[in-house]
Amino acid sequence: MGRKRIGVGAVLVVVGVVGLVVGIVQAVQPDSDLLAEAVDTARTVEGGLLDVEAESAGDYTIYVVVPTGHLHSDDVPGVQQEAVHSVTCAVERPGEEPLTIRGDRHLTGQSTDDAASVGWFSTGAGEVRATCEVGDGDEGRTVLLVPGKPSIWAGGAVMAVGGSLIGLLGGALACWGAANRQKARLAAEGVASGT
Repeated sequence: MGRKRIGVGAVLVVVGVVGLVVGIVQAVQPDSDLLAEAVDTARTVEGGLLDVEAESAGDYTIYVVVPTGHLHSDDVPGVQQEAVHSVTCAVERPGEEPLTIRGDRHLTGQSTDDAASVGWFSTGAGEVRATCEVGDGDEGRTVLLVPGKPSIWAGGAVMAVGGSLIGLLGGALACWGAANRQKARLAAEGVASGT
């Protein structure tokens, strides 16, 4: 039984390490991918109009660009959250009621180094328009419209944490198996020596 626990534990450690690495890689995905995926961009100082012809039904996410290269890494989440909270977008979708997306009510966020999601919406095929505004003192932001919606995987963070936990579980299982195997070996030696 100890050998099986050691084997299963080793497999879990490998799976955990792979999950951790994949999660970290996803979490540090460069912003250039996000910019390349954007179907439209707009400056809020120029009216913040995002306008796209949706070829089919689907989800779209609005991001606000928040340059953070000059900031200390501890300050980045607060600055991004402040920028997201200042954005409000009025969305017009084909055949549906207008929708207001407010960054201060956005629950499932996704951030990269220089952009953070404001909110997402679903739409049918046809013309989609989103007009975004920012609060006082935060003028001149760039907003992006990107197909898809923020992931529950939080940009790799959940996978990295899950991988770590699976790896720890595998390590504990392997240790338990090794301890039981050692105990069985000592018990067998004790019987053989007559003690």
